[in-house]
Amino acid sequence: MNVKRRQFLMFLGAGAATIAFGACGKHQGQKLSMPFNQGPPSGGMSFKPIKVPVPLEIDDQPAAKQIAAYSSYEVVDDLVLPEGFTYDPIAVWGDKIGDGRCGYNNDYLAFVETGPDRGYLTINFEYISGFTWMQTYGQAIGRSLFF
Repeated sequence: MNVKRRQFLMFLGAGAATIAFGACGKHQGQKLSMPFNQGPPSGGMSFKPIKVPVPLEIDDQPAAKQIAAYSSYEVVDDLVLPEGFTYDPIAVWGDKIGDGRCGYNNDYLAFVETGPDRGYLTINFEYISGFTWMQTYGQAIGRSLFF
């Protein structure tokens, strides 16, 4: 059996969600949604949200309909945005940044505001995957890893 890391992590997440929902089993017949802390903006959303693997309170569906709608979920290994939204990468692996280069396997990104229209973008690269790094180093950096 060949299981990818992403599939394994999704399995763990689904297991945790199942345990959490199991603890709420006494509420049978009610909506099975996860809480949406701040609630939808007044007047509704200005865009159609993308479908996520766990129903949200804003889905406003009864439990039976949620079970049918969320019994399967297709994972897309890409950045998925609501219709009408776009994105522009500001740096990709290998891009020069000061004396270094942009990495990959980013696990944290934050913007620290220092003033109006100013701030620092912080990026953390916790670790590298050695095999992937060696395979794609030449393409990202523009020279051979082995001199």
